[in-house]
Amino acid sequence: MHHITIFKITEFVIGKYICFICLCLVCSQDVFMTCGTHGGLELCVRVLCEPGSTLLVPRPCYPFYQYQGDGMGLNLKYYNLLVMP
Repeated sequence: MHHITIFKITEFVIGKYICFICLCLVCSQDVFMTCGTHGGLELCVRVLCEPGSTLLVPRPCYPFYQYQGDGMGLNLKYYNLLVMP
């Protein structure tokens, strides 16, 4: 079976599962599968940012943000995460 077909089946199953658990309507078009967190973050950054855009990033952060920001010519602005007692 082709990997795209597997992704589509998985998206459908996840949509049905969310409908069952949350009692809400979610269709397979609302679910988008990526190859791990890195793939999802990369897709979001590439779709939502263009060279010169400013990206607000938590500190400490996932190292991918720095890598992706440098590669796309983004301005990264950092903010500190609050530490919960």
